[in-house]
Amino acid sequence: MPKISAGCNTCRKRKKGCDMQRPSCGQCKKLSLQCGGYGRELKFIHTSSQPCKKSEVHAIPDKVVSCSNKLRKSSTVICNTTGQALTSHAESLSKSALVGSCPGLFLNIFLGNIGSNTENLSQSCFTGWMVTTSQSNYENPILRNALLALGLARVGKLSHDPRIVYKSQQFYSSALVQLYWRLNINSECLGDESLAGIMCLTLYEVIEGSPMRGLGWASHTDGATRLIKLQPNSSKWTDFKKKLFLGLRFFAVIRAIGSRHPVFLADPEWTCLPWLQAGNQHSHQLLQLLAAIPSILQEIDLIRDDHSSYLPVRVQEVSRKCCDLLENLSLWNISFQDGRGLLHWEMPSIISIKKGKEFTREHPLFSTCIRFLDTETAHLQMLYWTAQLLICNNLWLIYQFVSGQENRSWHKINEPIVNSLLDDSDGIPYRMPELPLPASELYMVAVNVARSLEYFLTPELMTIGVTMFAFPVTVSLGYFQYFGLPEAEWFDFVFERILNSSGIDVGGFLDAVANENSLCLVKI
Repeated sequence: MPKISAGCNTCRKRKKGCDMQRPSCGQCKKLSLQCGGYGRELKFIHTSSQPCKKSEVHAIPDKVVSCSNKLRKSSTVICNTTGQALTSHAESLSKSALVGSCPGLFLNIFLGNIGSNTENLSQSCFTGWMVTTSQSNYENPILRNALLALGLARVGKLSHDPRIVYKSQQFYSSALVQLYWRLNINSECLGDESLAGIMCLTLYEVIEGSPMRGLGWASHTDGATRLIKLQPNSSKWTDFKKKLFLGLRFFAVIRAIGSRHPVFLADPEWTCLPWLQAGNQHSHQLLQLLAAIPSILQEIDLIRDDHSSYLPVRVQEVSRKCCDLLENLSLWNISFQDGRGLLHWEMPSIISIKKGKEFTREHPLFSTCIRFLDTETAHLQMLYWTAQLLICNNLWLIYQFVSGQENRSWHKINEPIVNSLLDDSDGIPYRMPELPLPASELYMVAVNVARSLEYFLTPELMTIGVTMFAFPVTVSLGYFQYFGLPEAEWFDFVFERILNSSGIDVGGFLDAVANENSLCLVKI
């Protein structure tokens, strides 16, 4: 048999050499051509007059099928066409079916059964943009291909079908090519649907992941943030764009914290938007407080390079800002819980019960877990704990750095740190300010984040939960790893459980973000 080219479909049609890079070949990128991918077209050929055998049907689990009754109903197609007609229409039928089902796939997989109705989800600053996106115009190729990439990747992982996963990678690649074209010709690049498509690509990197998922997540977040910053006159934004801004703000703040540089979202110009003030107050206020963290981290980093006589003053100033921010966070938490009843409570850990005492004796499993009133409450509460832990960890580590000491015993974190190099005017060694929170409370904050993970380990919450707990988990896990505490192994157990049940590699994403970007939540 003659040798069949292994190159992409575009290079094969052009009869040119292909470097076979994935997901898009380098030749197509260089020439600004849309890469056709490496999948081969399926041809259905009618070879006889005998009745056709029943074709194999790869069933998609009910949990990933659209909740729409129209999509759930089975349909019968009577085919009286010839083999040639079947061949010519196969690809168009396949594409139209995929495009028609992508709203249902996206909405069901990410938001299908998380204990709230669509109206409540649409009001959330974290999930509102997803609900609105699923109801938007799919004529935009960036958004359409991004949604198809997300939906098909989940279906492929849940049904263990690598062909569907590969198809999702092709749609992801097509979305990138379309985005590149739009930005180059400056046509509709600032449209709402294009921005939504970029945010869906950000979700794709978190949940599924391209070969460079850490860099991809950072690039998509930066790109969407720049597009928002270029938007003129926010008072004339559409409702869709406002929801996109609310959803993007969460990713942008995390990105700024990791890069340890201030973000424009903390400026009064962006925190005092009239329509923003009228929205969800608690989520808005918390994100506003989180947006102040990057500037504090930048000041902490500047202390490391300061050898002047003003160093004690700068340490005191940073300590005061950290205390003020923690005080504001505490006031936010009081307001958040006021009049709402019980927002979270402890329950026996189902994982510990199922594994048994012998297993838990050898592994650091928690005997209790934390349950929440609803998903948004869980997200906000975990962000609150994470902010406390992040601020105190960075402040304590800069104390260690300035004093030239290193103490990796978590229970001694509140012992006075004296630096003989920073004598005051009386020749008395300078004493570092005390940490705002005691060591025992910081430890419990990290434990609370870890125990909260079990709340998300259900099939209904796991996919959307990964986007919510990835940031808190990074900070809590780093705390346990730094002090060499056995609780760090709990996260490996959870990551493996998520990977086996849903195909989502949380640990791989966290490692990729740390290794492929200059991101550092805590500097040692």
